[in-house]
Amino acid sequence: MRKFIYAALAALFILPALASGQDLLRFNYQKNGYTFTGSERIRVEGTNPLYVQLQKITFPDKGVVFEMRVDVEDSEAWKMPKNAPLTVSTTAGKTVILKNSADQPNLVAPKGIKKGNSRVWLNYGEYYFEKADLEKMLSGVSKIEVTRRWSSSGVIDIVYKDNEFGKALSSAFEAVNGAKTTKIQGSSDNLQSVSDLNGNRIITSKRFSVSAQDKTGITQDIEVGLKYLYYADSNKESYDLYLFPDGVSVPDGGAIVFTLNSGEEIALKQEQKLPEGRVLVYPTIEQLKRLMGGVRGISMQTSTRERSYVFSADNFSDRLSTLYQSIMTAAIL
Repeated sequence: MRKFIYAALAALFILPALASGQDLLRFNYQKNGYTFTGSERIRVEGTNPLYVQLQKITFPDKGVVFEMRVDVEDSEAWKMPKNAPLTVSTTAGKTVILKNSADQPNLVAPKGIKKGNSRVWLNYGEYYFEKADLEKMLSGVSKIEVTRRWSSSGVIDIVYKDNEFGKALSSAFEAVNGAKTTKIQGSSDNLQSVSDLNGNRIITSKRFSVSAQDKTGITQDIEVGLKYLYYADSNKESYDLYLFPDGVSVPDGGAIVFTLNSGEEIALKQEQKLPEGRVLVYPTIEQLKRLMGGVRGISMQTSTRERSYVFSADNFSDRLSTLYQSIMTAAIL
């Protein structure tokens, strides 16, 4: 497991507003008959920088509602009151008033994030609305008014000269609206543990068995597991991907190569000195998403030779996707 003090960790989930499409799709799973499809968090610059994230919730009867989470960066910590309004002024002169539904403690960087010589907090609200209101905001946003407390001085006005907020929301909508129909179930039953320490969170999945064939055609089951780590001090996330191939010993630094259905290869390495039958790699979120898109084979470099495995259909990717989507039900961001 990687240490929580990890200063060089790349910003995996805080993506530019100009990114679009499936690069911005964070999760897409079914639970209790509902489908939850959400975007990554997108940073929006302004007098008060913020992050916006959009979720599309599809009901069993195919009805749809949207939820938007807004995290406002500020030099002090505060909590938006429940039902406090977020007022959106559009470039077309229309007004959309949304009410904050959030009523839980904020787990995002609870002690703030170091920024230069100071510290900032991300203070959030969650807002539900239907597509008619979303379409008004997608037409362009000139200003938002965020209510952070019930007082005359408790409103933050953020003006956008170039529709920065609307562009970010459009990119998020493109991601969730373009997501494929999913049958993957996101369930806490697929998780082994969820633990918190000083604002950090570790989520460990259960192991799923995947059937594969080696070069001789012999069938062997390889177990796969996934671990999620959230770092409160930096407000970043990372993933540990575990493989459990019986009888295979991969040395520290040994090559692990995943061959995608497209023929493209993703080369990772054994990250620790581990016992026989255990492999640990650190994929970026971009690599993890590509692995969930379809893996047809894996090769592992042992101290003496290469061991290769081929998967039928998408059984490896389907199991990895189920573990990832289940982790998303308990992830911080």
